Amino acid sequence: MLTQVQWTHRLTFVAAFVLLASLCNLADASEWQVRDKTDGIKIETRETRGSDIETIRGVMDVPYGHAQVTQTIFSMKAQRQYLVGLAELKMLKQTKNNKGEPERVVYQRNAYPGVSDRDMVIRFRLEKLSGKSGPGARIIMKLMKNANRPHESSAVAMEALDGSWTIKPLGDGRGSRIAYICQSDVGGFLPDLFVNLGQVDNLKEMLTNLRMVLVSTLAQ
Repeated sequence: MLTQVQWTHRLTFVAAFVLLASLCNLADASEWQVRDKTDGIKIETRETRGSDIETIRGVMDVPYGHAQVTQTIFSMKAQRQYLVGLAELKMLKQTKNNKGEPERVVYQRNAYPGVSDRDMVIRFRLEKLSGKSGPGARIIMKLMKNANRPHESSAVAMEALDGSWTIKPLGDGRGSRIAYICQSDVGGFLPDLFVNLGQVDNLKEMLTNLRMVLVSTLAQ
């Protein structure tokens, strides 16, 4: 029969084991999982803390300079060509912050077959990377959840959107690497599995569209 001290030691060991297992599970959950790796595009997802919607990342290399690629991605004209399901894109405000970085506030409405439209007001900021992070550029996207829409809309409001584009030059002048990462919540009552699967397909299509835009505008 175990003494009280032995029971205490055993319970302490069990608690430590459970804690270690939990930490290992959290570490595994935070790792990126490859969902698609075809046509020169890699799509990955990982669990998002506090949400059942996975964070998604897409990476592809293109044979163009990072400055040109950045300007194309940031261009609203190009966005109208590469964004998937875009039904409306309207400039609300354009300015520069105290660092001189371009900022833009836009209204966006997306339409997809079989579900209600989604709309949002997003703030974009274009920043140059330097030091250990550079050279390159990053376009930061942030949902302005309580911002007023430019007109009445029956669309479902996006609940969350926090992401970025990072564009860096490849070595030996071989072009640029584009990395897109985003955590979002489309709102409404769509099943999480449906959203997680759908965003993989949408990101693959968006990066494919972007590559075609880059070819048409930058290829010589």
